[in-house]
Amino acid sequence: MNTKTSEAILINRINYSESDRILNLITPEFGKVAVIAKGSRKIKSKLAGSIELFTLIKITYVDGRSDIGTLISSRILENYEEISKDLDKSQLGFHILKLTNLNTHDNSDQIYFDLLLQFLKLLNSLNIDLMTLKNWYYAQFLLINGNVPNLNSAEDGNQLDEFKKYDFDFLKMGFMEGNKYTKDHIKYLRLLFNISNSIKVFKINIDQKLNKDILEILETMFKSHLSL
Repeated sequence: MNTKTSEAILINRINYSESDRILNLITPEFGKVAVIAKGSRKIKSKLAGSIELFTLIKITYVDGRSDIGTLISSRILENYEEISKDLDKSQLGFHILKLTNLNTHDNSDQIYFDLLLQFLKLLNSLNIDLMTLKNWYYAQFLLINGNVPNLNSAEDGNQLDEFKKYDFDFLKMGFMEGNKYTKDHIKYLRLLFNISNSIKVFKINIDQKLNKDILEILETMFKSHLSL
């Protein structure tokens, strides 16, 4: 019997049979893990209260012969309860959990767990701009998947010019001369795609029109290269 213990974040749960649940979790050590939580839908189940969304938990499970293991125990390490109190935060949280579930696999690196954990902590904050947070997560997720736009030069090979306007080619992931995007869009994208300093974006007052433009760009990048 191969028993494993790890921190985990629940990203999806499905009711199974009369009293069980199938859980998909992202872990730092084992990537994405699927386990069955037997009897967890029963009122007196010891597992029921510790397999909630928007929490950091510690799990012990047994690898199964199939792709689904069996959950033995679970306990909550951190509860990001402010998320569930706010409808807009909850909706964004559900969306990001779904996105993470769609775009991760069994052998996903720890960086996916770390990114999601940081997202939940930020979402749990009392004062956070949700559109900025959404843009940040999109950019960071694209980055760790290798889907990085060229933010230095245009398609013609010339350096991006702050006095020119550009359009964006989503298949080639680069700018070309046009009339839609300015230096402000490029600067904002550079900050969002900076893996070491992107958190700085939450200390800046971002114009909401600019935020919406960037959200449109990032969502189209996702649809072009990943699943949204």
